[in-house]
Amino acid sequence: MTKRINSPELLPPWFQLEKYQALLDLTGREFLEQMEIRKFTLLMLELYGVDDDGGAECGDYIDEILSGEVVIKGGIGYHIPHEDKTQNGDRPRLNQSDSIMPLYYAELWMMDAQARRNGIYKADPSSFLEQGSIDRYDDLLIRSDFILSSVSIPVNEDDTACDVIATILLDESTDEEILANLKNLLPKWRKQLSIPEPVFEKPRVGESTLPKIMSDCLIPAMDLMIWELLEGAKITQALLERTLFPDSLRSSVMQTLRRGIKTIRDNGHERAFKTYLDNNPEQYDRKMSDNMALYIK
Repeated sequence: MTKRINSPELLPPWFQLEKYQALLDLTGREFLEQMEIRKFTLLMLELYGVDDDGGAECGDYIDEILSGEVVIKGGIGYHIPHEDKTQNGDRPRLNQSDSIMPLYYAELWMMDAQARRNGIYKADPSSFLEQGSIDRYDDLLIRSDFILSSVSIPVNEDDTACDVIATILLDESTDEEILANLKNLLPKWRKQLSIPEPVFEKPRVGESTLPKIMSDCLIPAMDLMIWELLEGAKITQALLERTLFPDSLRSSVMQTLRRGIKTIRDNGHERAFKTYLDNNPEQYDRKMSDNMALYIK
């Protein structure tokens, strides 16, 4: 049975709204990381439950939230193409975005295995490749009909294409040429692979989006939502309003809060917001206090 929480004394003792002012000291990038942690935790708990895989997937985040931490350590990686990332001592990797990702060796290894399964190439029985040597191209025999075939085109009729694996000649082309080529090729690739351009809702995002996430108390609200799921509880609307907006005279604060949380958890909004920030990277690097000051002006 869901517990009804209608009194401040019944709220978790770790929740103190003033502590969330610490978010103002973060950069826009760090602030977004904190938002993503809450979104991920909520999603896991809603999809998989508290006692099953949901709690296990985000246990460290939950422990920190329930101990009253506002700035959660670690992170799940908000996809920011302006930041180099080297994790866990791995070799460096090139920057990436949600739609353009340089090829990983892991992917190359999987494609190699798939090509062998499909009989596209095989070891020359007369070479040392059969014993494990891969030093020479001529140790491989490749089917003649695949020599100039694109890797992105499915080999089997039942396979579905979803990605284009390509080479970008950085040292032989200007940025203008590369962008023009990509713009010209995209519709042709979509037609060849039967992948139409997806249609997403395009919500309005802009310079005020980051500050509104802060001023509308969306991160503390999500922490309380996480607590509700863990405790099987439900905070009444009146108490939630008094807790998150103690000084507000607006009659529509809860409507604003619900709409804000629904919006930031929507994939369409996330895509639009990332696109906006990719085009305005200065908001990533400014402190949230500065982003808020510019928004208030």
